[in-house]
Amino acid sequence: MRIRLSIVGYHETDTNLKARLNILYGISLLSLLASCATPQDARDKGAVASYSSAKSAKEITACVATAWESAYRITNPVNVRPTTGGFTLQISNGQGNTFVVLDVEDVEHGSTSTYYKGYVLLEARWDKAVKECNDVQPGVQGDRP
Repeated sequence: MRIRLSIVGYHETDTNLKARLNILYGISLLSLLASCATPQDARDKGAVASYSSAKSAKEITACVATAWESAYRITNPVNVRPTTGGFTLQISNGQGNTFVVLDVEDVEHGSTSTYYKGYVLLEARWDKAVKECNDVQPGVQGDRP
């Protein structure tokens, strides 16, 4: 006995649909497997940018946390924890995979922010928030470590 699954509008010869589904499955699997497991894993990959600002670490942290929470209306909270010299912010998927990490430290005349990413998609608004909260002008890249 042979069972045949029928999808409305789908024919076995529709290779374009098959290709699109394969790409979608691949991207989904890659995003699940490739995310960094911990904030330290993201740090071990190396910083993607670092910034200096005249603002304090507390001001940067408050600004970025607010922007990240509203960027995609994410349901995963922004985790903020104090460190000995400032704060660490991170967004994780709730299953242990860390997407982005920002370490903000107070320095003599303001603060420094070091930005790390796991393998994430659609992070442009998170990137923009880090730049804007550090008063980086549009088109200016962070100081790469």
